[in-house]
Amino acid sequence: MIDEILYLEPDEEITSVIEKIKDLKGSSISLVIPKNATLIASVINLRLLEREAKKLKKKVAIVTQDRIGRKLAAQVGIPVYESVTDDKPIMPEASPKPKIDEVIELEESAPQKKEEVPESPVPVRHYGQPKTELAETPITDNQKTKKAVSGRAKRLNFKKHLVTLSGLVVIGLAVSIWWFLAIYPRATVKLILKSDAFEQTVQVKVDNSVKEVSDDFATIPGQTMEVKVKKNGNFSSTGEKEIGTNSTGKINLKNKLGEGITLPAGTTFTRDGFDFRSGEVVKVPAATVSIDSGGNVSVVPGESSVSVESVGPGEQYNLGAGSFAVSGLTNSQQEKFEAANSQAFTGGSSQTLKIVNENDLEKAKDQLADGARDELKKQLEEEAAPKTVISDTIEVEVVESNANKNPGDEADNFDLEVTIRARTIVFDFSDFEQAIIGQAEQKLPSDRELVVDQNEDKIETRVEDVKIGEGVLNLIGVLSTKVVAKLDQESIKSKIVGQSIGEAELILGDDDGIIAAEVQIRPSFRQSIPKANQIVFDIERE
Repeated sequence: MIDEILYLEPDEEITSVIEKIKDLKGSSISLVIPKNATLIASVINLRLLEREAKKLKKKVAIVTQDRIGRKLAAQVGIPVYESVTDDKPIMPEASPKPKIDEVIELEESAPQKKEEVPESPVPVRHYGQPKTELAETPITDNQKTKKAVSGRAKRLNFKKHLVTLSGLVVIGLAVSIWWFLAIYPRATVKLILKSDAFEQTVQVKVDNSVKEVSDDFATIPGQTMEVKVKKNGNFSSTGEKEIGTNSTGKINLKNKLGEGITLPAGTTFTRDGFDFRSGEVVKVPAATVSIDSGGNVSVVPGESSVSVESVGPGEQYNLGAGSFAVSGLTNSQQEKFEAANSQAFTGGSSQTLKIVNENDLEKAKDQLADGARDELKKQLEEEAAPKTVISDTIEVEVVESNANKNPGDEADNFDLEVTIRARTIVFDFSDFEQAIIGQAEQKLPSDRELVVDQNEDKIETRVEDVKIGEGVLNLIGVLSTKVVAKLDQESIKSKIVGQSIGEAELILGDDDGIIAAEVQIRPSFRQSIPKANQIVFDIERE
């Protein structure tokens, strides 16, 4: 009965596994190990595992698909299962190995002897057997010798196989020991370094025509993406149109000039801003002079009349009696020429109607497009994932529209259906980050280097230019991070190789740029730092 199940990583070290087993409360533990894991690649690891488990009074089993790991586990006596749900191991615990010098005799099963029937004076018949007589064939001395030699050959062949298997085990054990002592050791040097704030502004071009980040880190690959959606709505008309009838009437004309006046058709008569036009040519004769019996001189003006019509509809053109100014006459002529109606004009009426105008249609398109912007942005982000979409670079436009009314149509409202397209240029943020950090590193002094902290550092992005039709975005990135003094890692390695952990940490502590140092060695029982090529650095900033 398995009490605990422990899932291990491929690079899990034996020391880590043992610590985890110590923390588990169950006495029966199943270790689920992936293929090619470090733990099951070595007989040494498995023997250590079995030994430590026994010390902890815990029984361990292994669940793995690794064929080599299964065989090695069986060699050290650890049961192996196909899956955590299996009740029986697929490979039983290995039995104790015989000593190399021992010879195991395998008893050869003796041939079955035929039941001897004692001689009888009368024939004997066994019921259930055919009546045919059974003839015995005696075994010759030569056959007996062959059978004896064959049995001895089998025993010798088994000895040979046993010696070969033992040799392979010895070789495998030697290789494992060599790997454990020469390859497996590693020292991890964790350093915390003094740091200074650093900010750098760089330009990055996102270009659809490139396939990878440029060598100068100034250009990264992009991709144009677009989505479309249909929207519709009902909208009110705001245009107006006046309809109605024009006002008409008659204007009397008096000419006090000594010459006749001819007014062409279309002459404008104006009063208080209201214009009327004549529909015909009219001739107004010159004035005449007469002397009465008393010798008094009098001027008699020439008279005529003309029918006029207002230039627009509406009751406001129904004017009462009054005088008009006449277009086409000079000021001196106006003084001696009269135009007036004696009766009010009539017939003028008007009505205001709503019409659809161009502005109504454009506003309706913009309203539908704005309403769809968030939806389109979300759709773009979903389809572009895991690539990055910058909201300010999204271009939203109506690419198709269909209204049930045309400009100028009389209507209080109208229906509009549009197809809206949103498009932008997307990119991998990792490329953008690489471009910014790459350019920033190029501008650092030779004795400084970046140590990027994903939790604390930030990149502010601004849009400089958008040319979606050309497949180009021009962005500005502002990197806020910290820099540290550049370490000569090879020099540090040469100083600490062969040293103990304490001595190595003292050496590292003498460096002014290092705030704290910690050295970890595997395997944990090793007392000195291994070769330089087995030292790795884990650098953090303050």
